[in-house]
Amino acid sequence: MVTFFATWCGPCLKELPHIQQDIFEKYQDNPNFTLLVIGREHSKEELAAFKVEKDFSLDFIADPERQVYAKFAEQFIPRNYLIDRDGKIIYSSTGFNEDEFNQLKKILEDQLKI
Repeated sequence: MVTFFATWCGPCLKELPHIQQDIFEKYQDNPNFTLLVIGREHSKEELAAFKVEKDFSLDFIADPERQVYAKFAEQFIPRNYLIDRDGKIIYSSTGFNEDEFNQLKKILEDQLKI
């Protein structure tokens, strides 16, 4: 799973606790799961301070120049992608809403049962 966010983004701040609790904490030890949480336009130092301030256990990846983000999109965050074992994007979402997030969780759960 690949997630793009920014520390100043309101919907991102609503979504990140759900990513930590409902996805990261559930699947972090699953060898078939990897979570990349990418801070768009943020430095390593900014993300480290944000992690401490908000008490996240997630690891954040800095993308200060949007080099990674540009490979996926031009605008809008939060943005999530589920990528299957074959490298195919099987789900994507933009913004945060609980129904869509529940759909993401269901697809992820189904994929990890395979």
